[in-house]
Amino acid sequence: MPTEEIYSVSELSGYIRYQLEQDEALRNIQVQGEISNFTAHQSGHWYFTLKDSDSQISCAFFKGARNGGNSYKPMPGDQVKVRGSISVYVPRGTYQLMISGISPAGEGDLYQQFLKLKNQLASEGLFDTRYKKSLPLIPNKIGVVTSLTGAVIQDICNTLKRRWPGVEVIVSPARMQGEGCAESVMNAFDILNQKIKPDVIIIARGGGSPEDLWGFNDERLVRKVFNNTIPVISAIGHETDFTLLDFVADVRAPTPTAAAELSVPDRNDYISRLNQWDQVISREISHFTLFRRQWLDDLSRQIQFGVDAKIQESRNSLRLLENTIEHLDIRGILARGFSIITKDKKRVTQADELKAGDRVTLHLYEGQAEANIETTKP
Repeated sequence: MPTEEIYSVSELSGYIRYQLEQDEALRNIQVQGEISNFTAHQSGHWYFTLKDSDSQISCAFFKGARNGGNSYKPMPGDQVKVRGSISVYVPRGTYQLMISGISPAGEGDLYQQFLKLKNQLASEGLFDTRYKKSLPLIPNKIGVVTSLTGAVIQDICNTLKRRWPGVEVIVSPARMQGEGCAESVMNAFDILNQKIKPDVIIIARGGGSPEDLWGFNDERLVRKVFNNTIPVISAIGHETDFTLLDFVADVRAPTPTAAAELSVPDRNDYISRLNQWDQVISREISHFTLFRRQWLDDLSRQIQFGVDAKIQESRNSLRLLENTIEHLDIRGILARGFSIITKDKKRVTQADELKAGDRVTLHLYEGQAEANIETTKP
C-alpha cells in the first residue's frame, strides 16, 4: 500500500482483510480454546468467543458452513478444537476466525473448577434439602442483593408491588459480575443480615456468560449463605444457568421475576379466597338462621300445644269442680224438698236431740217456718 496516498477507514480495513486472507499460514488453521459468550442467532449462524487464560478471539460459524454434517453444538465453558481461517469484519475493523469445523476437546477449565468445588461442597452436605429453610407465608420485609442499574431491580419491585403491595423492599446494592463480585455480594448480604434483618433475601442478576456468573461460585459466598438464618432465594442468570449459589440457596428461582413471585403471595388469590369464604360463611349463617327459625317455630307450636292442653285440662277440672260444688250446694238439696231443722240456732241431725214441746225452725228452699214438736221417736 503506497504511503503517500490517503485512504478511508473502510479501504484500510479492506486492505488488512485482503492481506490476512492471502496469508497461507492463517488459512485452514486449527485452534483450541474454551467457548464463551455463545450466541445462536435466529438466522442459524453461531457467534462466540474462543479463549484461553491469556487471550481471546471472536469466531463466526455460519449456517452454510455447518451443512457438511457437523452436528456438535458447543456450550459455554466447553473446551473445543476449531478449524477455520482468519478474516476481518470490515464494518468494525476487527479480526475474527471464520469457522469451518468444530469438535469437543474436553471440558473447559472453569467448568472443571466448578465441578470440583460442587462435589466437595456436596460431600459436606451444604446442598442437602434437610437444611433448606421454608419461606414465610406473608413476609413483611424483603431484602434484595442486586445492581441498582439494569432491569432486574425494576422487574423485582414491579412484581412485588403487583402481587403484595404492602411488603417493604430494601435493596442492598452490589457488583454482580467481574472482579470483586463475590466480595461485593457478601458485603451487601451482611448488611441485610446484620442491620435490616428482612424475612427473605433475594440475590438476583440477569443472564450472562459463565465468566460473568463466576462470582456466584465463590466458596466463601456459598458457605455464608449456608450458615445464614434468613431464607435465601437465588435468581442468578437465566433458567439454564446454574451456579453454586443456586444449589446452596433455600429456593432457586429460574429468573429474578420468578424469585419475586415466590417470595410473596398473590393478593388476588387471597381476595378470591376471602370472597369464597364470605360466600361460605353467608351461606352457613343463612342455613343456621333458617334452622333456628324452624326450631323456634316448632318450639312455639309445642309450647302453644302444651298451653292449650293445660287450659283445656284446667277448664275440665273447673267444670268438674263446678258440678261438685253444685251437687253439694245446700240450696240444691232444699230445692228437692228437703229442709234443715234448727233448735236454738243449732242444726238438728238426730231425733234424740228433740223432745215433745220443743220449738224448732224449718229452713226451706224458700223461706222458713216455725214448728212445735209433739212426739219424737228414736
